[in-house]
Amino acid sequence: METTTTKKKRQKPTDHDIHLKYLCDQCGQTHWLSYLEASTKGYKVVCDCGNIFQVKTVVGFELKYSITQPKSPEIKPVEISATISSDLLDAGSKALIKYGFTKSEAEDLLSRCYSQNPVNDISILVKTTLQSLRN
Repeated sequence: METTTTKKKRQKPTDHDIHLKYLCDQCGQTHWLSYLEASTKGYKVVCDCGNIFQVKTVVGFELKYSITQPKSPEIKPVEISATISSDLLDAGSKALIKYGFTKSEAEDLLSRCYSQNPVNDISILVKTTLQSLRN
């Protein structure tokens, strides 16, 4: 049996797409040139205002990689009370009563499900409670 291993090596880009922005010195209109255009010797831009200007030839770009890893943001856990609120318990039990449970059965099931998976969304709580009955 073959096992695949995940390499920790970070990939570098395989290609690039660089565009450069030039401004017409007479009217201020922007002109975007591709790296290929900007690296062409003697390349000229004809502006809508009629101004023709030549761009400095771009020789190349240097791509630098970070030596240190960026800091990951600190994630603080959200604390949810393990005791179900009375509003959530009432709404959930009303939904379960429609499925044939008694009020005490519904409250007991919801409380147990909430203690294992505390969510404050009634529809998710009822669904998880019903799914727990299948297991």
